[in-house]
Parts: sequence; C-alpha cells; structure tokens
Amino acid sequence: MERFALPSRFIRIEYYAVSRETIVELHKRFLDDDTPTDILTFDYGDAAEILICPEVIRENAQYYNTSFSEELRRVMIHGALHLCGLQDKTSSEEARMRAAEDFCLRAWKTSVSHETSRKGL
Repeated sequence: MERFALPSRFIRIEYYAVSRETIVELHKRFLDDDTPTDILTFDYGDAAEILICPEVIRENAQYYNTSFSEELRRVMIHGALHLCGLQDKTSSEEARMRAAEDFCLRAWKTSVSHETSRKGL
C-alpha cells in the first residue's frame, strides 16, 4: 500500500464481515443503490471501516472463476485503495483501480512466498 500512499493519519482500519441483507441496506442508505455489493469503505478521518460481504465475494469468485481466498484478498485491497484515494466510478478510474489491485495482489503473493521460504515451510 506504500506505493499508493495509504495516508499515515489512519490509526485504525477495521474489516467487518456482514450479511447480504446488511450490505444491501447500507449500500442503499449511503450510495443510493439497492443492489448487493462485495465491499463498502467508510473513512472517518483517523480511522476507517471496511465492510465486506462473504456471500457476494463467493458469488463473484465463481463468476470470475477464481478462488474465494483470491477474491477476498482483492476485495480487502480494493477497500484499502479507496482509502488511498483511488475511485472506481468511471471506466478510466475502474481500469486504474483494477491495475492497482493486480499490482498489490502480486506484491502480496510475493511477500507470502518470500516469508514462507524464509521460514522453511
């Protein structure tokens, strides 16, 4: 996330798993959209909440033919990238967001692979 300048003002970033019903309700209330979404990010200044919906993530993983864990990592990164100021409302913003997600996913895999080999696992 350093590459995308995650603001140092964040003292706390918390992730919460919520139900489909909850994510639909909050999506409608805050973004005037009554469809399910996989993630909502709330920036409170020095803290943030990232709400994820495992049910929607599972559906998206099937749709995109990837594993649940891979899609979960992408969604977690996506929320953090919103905190870095990236948006995804327009097609060009969405393309930049996807490229940033891909970059972070590769870095995550490299980090985990390096850590695993360092520990001899």
